[in-house]
Amino acid sequence: MSLIHHNYVQGDFSDFYVQMVDLSCEPIVGPLGGVSPGNSRNPYILELKPDDLLSREELTEQADHVYGLLLDIAEEG
Repeated sequence: MSLIHHNYVQGDFSDFYVQMVDLSCEPIVGPLGGVSPGNSRNPYILELKPDDLLSREELTEQADHVYGLLLDIAEEG
């Protein structure tokens, strides 16, 4: 959501917030410890305020970390 905010919430849209609908459901744990998604979903809207967003520097750091992990995985294969 931080990435979307930094790329699209600017100019005429600078007062906008990014919202996401979370459709997660409560997991069901079976008698043998297996986990499966539940049958009911309680969607809710997740909205991050500007104070909750990662800075561009933090996003770059996170992207570099993910890229490094992908390179490690590629070398193992």
